[in-house]
Amino acid sequence: MGDYTKMWESLNIDLEKHDILCEALPVQFTDTYLTQKTDLRL
Repeated sequence: MGDYTKMWESLNIDLEKHDILCEALPVQFTDTYLTQKTDLRL
């Protein structure tokens, strides 16, 4: 993935909060979706 920092800054995105979100998403995705009993892959 490229470095889109300048684009995000131009869109007034809070980069600190964005980084926190990006760190949390993989964990939340795994905990929420991949552990559901309705997961078709199970």
